[in-house]
Parts: sequence; structure tokens; C-alpha cells
Amino acid sequence: MSAVPPNPPGDLHFEVVDQGLLVSWKPIPGASKYSLFWGPEKYDFRRIVETSTPAVLIKGLENGTLNYFAATARSACAESRFSSQEPYVYDTDPKNAPIHMQQALRLENRGHLGEALIYLGVAIKLDSENPYLYRKRAQLRELLGLTKEAKKDLDTAEKLYVKKPISFKNSGG
Repeated sequence: MSAVPPNPPGDLHFEVVDQGLLVSWKPIPGASKYSLFWGPEKYDFRRIVETSTPAVLIKGLENGTLNYFAATARSACAESRFSSQEPYVYDTDPKNAPIHMQQALRLENRGHLGEALIYLGVAIKLDSENPYLYRKRAQLRELLGLTKEAKKDLDTAEKLYVKKPISFKNSGG
């Protein structure tokens, strides 16, 4: 048997399902087991789940909590290095979209543009008809050099503005 470790899992995919958060990745050739790690900060894993399939259902996550996720693959003789760490904020309550927007603005003001994008992504998932959220994310993406993604967000915002224009009500007088 070879002691050569398998490759680490690639991109992690996150899907909110009725039972919790489903984290999955493509199967790794030669791997018979996987471990999924997560915690509140990079390199600070506080939880681990071992599985024989390239997917884990996590139950009991608190809404609004940022976690960093990474996975490893194991063969009979060796374990891979960690996958890249991927941040994810779990939330299922649409009423929390403004909270995530505010967190994104605070992070942006402190120069943490990557983390601000994470929170804007959550706000958009919870309030996908809000053109302002797409415009704000486009601004951040442009600052990060993500021009194609920024253009897509601006296009989406424009479609939403046309679909649901902002109306100004007469305040009297």
C-alpha cells in the first residue's frame, strides 16, 4: 500500500436545507474517508465530523454566525493536507438581511473587504430582491478587482430597479 496521501477536497459547496447546512465537495479518487473541520476564525477549528461520503449535514448552527470550513481526505494509509478554508455565514431568517448589511459596512470601513463580501452574500440570499445589496456588493467586488462579478451584480441591480422602481411618497406640504 502506498503512503502517498490523496489530494485534498476542492471547493466546498454550502446549501441551506430544512435540517441545517449541507457542506459537500467532489469525491477524491483513492479516498475512503473525509473529515470536515469548522470554527469561528481561520485556523481555529473547534468542531470536526468524520464521514465516508463527500458531504456532511451540520445541525444546530446559530443564525448569523461566521464559520471557516476546511476538509481533508484519507486513504487507508495517509491523510491529505487541508483544503482551502472557506468562510460561510449560516442564516435562514430573512429579517436578518439588514443586520448582515450593517456588518458588511462595518467590515468595509475597517478595510476587511473579503469578509464584507461574505456578509453581503448572506444579505442577498436572505433578501434577493433588494437592488441596493447587489450595487454594494458590486462596489466591493470592483475594489477587489473582481470586475466580471461586479458587472453581473450591477446588471442584477438594474433589472431589480426596473422591476420594482423606488417610489418617493409626498411627505405633505
